Amino acid sequence: MPRRSKKEKIEPCLHSCEWKDCHEPAPHHAPKIKHFSDRPLRESELHWFCPLHIREYNRQWDFFSGMNQKEIEAYYKEAVTGHRPTSKWDLRADLNSIWQWHKQVNFLGEKYQQDRAAFKEKIKPALPKHLKEAAEILGIDLPSPLKLIKKRYKLLVKQHHPDVNKGCKASEEKFKAINQAYHTLLDCDFVTN
Repeated sequence: MPRRSKKEKIEPCLHSCEWKDCHEPAPHHAPKIKHFSDRPLRESELHWFCPLHIREYNRQWDFFSGMNQKEIEAYYKEAVTGHRPTSKWDLRADLNSIWQWHKQVNFLGEKYQQDRAAFKEKIKPALPKHLKEAAEILGIDLPSPLKLIKKRYKLLVKQHHPDVNKGCKASEEKFKAINQAYHTLLDCDFVTN
């Protein structure tokens, strides 16, 4: 409980204890009825007690008195949602209505896909010349995953290996270019994992 400063005045208690044969000041209140709504209780719906008798009243208070077992279980079930009204949610019906709405408004339709592709093309970073050449040699577009680059490299190396082509100079030069392009692409930032 926070302490009061010396300047604060202590308000005199306006109520007297409602306990039988007690006339002490009653600063504590308790509900007369079971209260389920968010609105504050009115003055007429409250008992007023002194500190000694509020403890006794609280010890005797039983919220569930007068309720049978089914009513108590229903109260606990409603407490899960904070006693707010809820409705059953049918997943298939809701997804179907969402799909119908999607078809009506063409949400993420063709226009969106075209705009998105154009935007991606617009913001695509410019590739340096040596990376463009390396990508052309391997026959890929950048950015590309590392697996695709390795796959293309292995395929081209098998085709243009000097042992396979029995000393063909053009194939040997192509083999060197493929190796150079592969190592160039391994070091660049346009390779994804």
